[in-house]
Amino acid sequence: YLDLLSDYGDFLLKYAKYDEALDIYRRALALSEKLNGDNHQDTAAFYNNIGLVYDSKGDYAEALEYYLKALAIREKVLGLEHPDTATSYNNIGNIYAIISEYKKALDYHKKALAIREKRLGIDHLDTAGSCVFIGIIYFRTGYEDKALEYLQRALPIYEQKLGVDHPDTQSVIEFIEKVKSSI
Repeated sequence: YLDLLSDYGDFLLKYAKYDEALDIYRRALALSEKLNGDNHQDTAAFYNNIGLVYDSKGDYAEALEYYLKALAIREKVLGLEHPDTATSYNNIGNIYAIISEYKKALDYHKKALAIREKRLGIDHLDTAGSCVFIGIIYFRTGYEDKALEYLQRALPIYEQKLGVDHPDTQSVIEFIEKVKSSI
């Protein structure tokens, strides 16, 4: 039943039905806490999903609160080097970047990158995604050379995994050009 709730919440989130998704995820969270306890990976996943809804709504303080709850459980239950823990670091880093707390954003994204390189490999799309986020943060803080370094690490992975014409690959190419033109 938890899987069904999760899938339905994901569907609602995808179609920007935020209040309905929030209701479904909260029901799933309460059920997971009842069935699995407070320190279970499913409970962490529902905290994360609630954070995603708030993130999508632009309520970054609430999103951060739920992402941090998910992270605390994931660190405890899954460990400091699990890909889901890296996802939490990534989500938290994104919030800090959005609210212009770049040092914190960079710290969280670098933690995510280290885990992803070790656990998923240097050629994984999630690893490349971490490189892109780090590159964006370095660019926003005036470190164009470092930004270019991370973006150029990501580009071959995007090209190989998604193809040159994929919108994500094209976004990285365009951002690299933007960085180069500012150097």
